[in-house]
Amino acid sequence: MLRGLSEKQVARALHISPHTVHVYVKRLYRQFDVQSRGELIGKFVAPAEIAALEAKTPVRFEPIRPMPKKPTRVFTHEQVLSIREALMSVRWSLR
Repeated sequence: MLRGLSEKQVARALHISPHTVHVYVKRLYRQFDVQSRGELIGKFVAPAEIAALEAKTPVRFEPIRPMPKKPTRVFTHEQVLSIREALMSVRWSLR
C-alpha cells in the first residue's frame, strides 16, 4: 500500500485473491478508524517519508506463470476393484 499498489497488484504479489486483500484492507480501516488509504498511511508514516515514497516509481510485477499440471495416476481395473473393496470394508466397519 505504501508504494501505491492496487489491491489486484498486492494480491498478485502475495499469491492470494483480490477479494482477500480487499477484506483485509477494510479490516485495517475499521481497526484504525480511517476512511481512506491516505489516512491509514498517514497514521504510520511521517510526511517527509511520504514524499520520498511518492518520488519512487511503483514496483512492476511479472505475470504469474501457471503451475505445471501434476501427472494423473492411472489405475488398472483390478486396482480400482481392490480400492473399492477396501473402502467398502472400512465403511461397513464404521457403522
